[in-house]
Amino acid sequence: MFNVFDDPPKTVIKPESDIISEAPEKLRVLLTELINKGCRKLKFDLSLVKNADASAVAVFAILPNTLSAKFSDSELEIVFANQDMSNMFKMTGLHKQYRMI
Repeated sequence: MFNVFDDPPKTVIKPESDIISEAPEKLRVLLTELINKGCRKLKFDLSLVKNADASAVAVFAILPNTLSAKFSDSELEIVFANQDMSNMFKMTGLHKQYRMI
């Protein structure tokens, strides 16, 4: 469901498909595990994501505060988001919390 690999100094999370149904909860669990392991710089490759449901948006909304509360040097980045996903980040104001490429 999610490919995770290192691209120093970041950890890359690449969903294999849309973040809907049970995927947001699996993403939340994965992110919790990564944060607990000390991952502080996260990059999301959304090249295969066309859609995300409200639960996924909630995970993306909560992550910046969770990460910055644990690490003062945290970084979040979104790459390869399609226009709909980019618009979702802009409409929700999340584009201010993530570096968007």
